[in-house]
Amino acid sequence: SSHGTALGVIRQLHFRGRLKLAIALETRPYNQGSRLTAYELLKENIPFVLIADNMAAAAMQNYKIDAILVGADQVALNGDTANKIGTYMLSVLSNFHRVPFYVVTPTSSINTLIKCGDEIRIEERPPQELITFNDKFTAPKDTPVWNPAFDITPGKLITGILTEKGNCTPEDVKKLFD
Repeated sequence: SSHGTALGVIRQLHFRGRLKLAIALETRPYNQGSRLTAYELLKENIPFVLIADNMAAAAMQNYKIDAILVGADQVALNGDTANKIGTYMLSVLSNFHRVPFYVVTPTSSINTLIKCGDEIRIEERPPQELITFNDKFTAPKDTPVWNPAFDITPGKLITGILTEKGNCTPEDVKKLFD
């Protein structure tokens, strides 16, 4: 990962001696957090703990968390962001716990044709991802499933957007292109 990612910022904080502990989420359903992020953090000797996605609120109660860093697949001009499902939940938790919530993304993820998050199309994933494990059903075959790949985090829940061109508030995303 490059420095335009949340992991890039974590690397820099570690390099500068400003990171005590990173908390990585597993990132279901593909487990990018446990498969990729944990591997990178271990390889670079960055102190971290891996938790299940649904443990984020408990982690905020039990750890001193200074900031939350997430990525973004797409950013609208008003600062709303689309990212892996669960990002919106983290932003709500961070606001409740008064923890700054930062989106780290390259400016190439800012879509100047999209005014707000309502205009971002959300991909639906196959139901099998939720009702099977190792090709065996864990729920009845006919179980109705809602399985979006992404969710929208409103700009009003985001403390700042960090890019290679600088940092801004969600309201100032347009200024990155002036």
